Amino acid sequence: MQKLLVICGATATGKTALGVYMAKLFVGEIISADSRHVYKGLDIISGKDIPQDVPVWLNDLVSVTEDCSVSLYQAAAVHAIQTIQNHDALPIVVGGTGLYISSLIRPYDTIQIPRNMPLRTKLEKEDVPELAKHLYEIDAKKFSSMNHSDLHNPRRLIRAIEVGEWKLHHKKIPTLVPSFDVLSIGLSCDEDILKERIHKRVIERIDGGALEEATRLENVLEVHMPAFSTLGFSQLLQYLHHEVTKEALVAEWTRREYAYAKRQTRWFRKEKNIVWFDIHTSNNFAAIEKLVREWYTKKYYDN
Repeated sequence: MQKLLVICGATATGKTALGVYMAKLFVGEIISADSRHVYKGLDIISGKDIPQDVPVWLNDLVSVTEDCSVSLYQAAAVHAIQTIQNHDALPIVVGGTGLYISSLIRPYDTIQIPRNMPLRTKLEKEDVPELAKHLYEIDAKKFSSMNHSDLHNPRRLIRAIEVGEWKLHHKKIPTLVPSFDVLSIGLSCDEDILKERIHKRVIERIDGGALEEATRLENVLEVHMPAFSTLGFSQLLQYLHHEVTKEALVAEWTRREYAYAKRQTRWFRKEKNIVWFDIHTSNNFAAIEKLVREWYTKKYYDN
């Protein structure tokens, strides 16, 4: 079974640095698993790290005005993994977007069911009770499995209806993901230290050209586009329009990044089989290297 190394955790925990370190040690190539790094031209605001000496896949996957669905990401990532393996190199997935990572190591069975845009356009005109009724009529089992939050979320109802309608006309759900021998490394950090690291990164992005990037993107992005919701973008626009001070910009951007980091941590802590390392533990890179080496070299004995 092909090996796949995953490095995950909250923002600002040093995932990319560890990924580069592992890639150099084990002749690896990095596959980005960040839902904002997939957008071309969204570089500084999103904190897109681009190592010069290690190949990185799936940055700049789509235009900044497009939507990158989980299924699109999954297909591109599987192709990247297979290409890297053909190079006789180790694929290393690095990122903090849990859905992207899950699509590779534990994909849900409906991920490859395509979007039906004419149906979506029609459903978007319905209110929540109408959507719920529609779903119950075509897939009562799915309706019964959804919790209170799902049943009041129009986006999730529309997707459930879309999947239900597809199943009415197809017998087999497609799958594109092979099975991998996965080792997942999680990076954790003390909350106060993490907040300090995020605050520093926000200032670095502002000083590094985030304002100029926001100015350029303001005339390109529209509110409904996924990239528009990138953390920091709205706050940068407020500052550019003289609606907030620079101090307020930094404080609010930091607050939102930290809240996102906490959500990431909760997501990954629910995942099984992640081996966690505190980034401030002495010699943690050496401990991670030892673990990865033991796991990776098993391929020579298993074959």
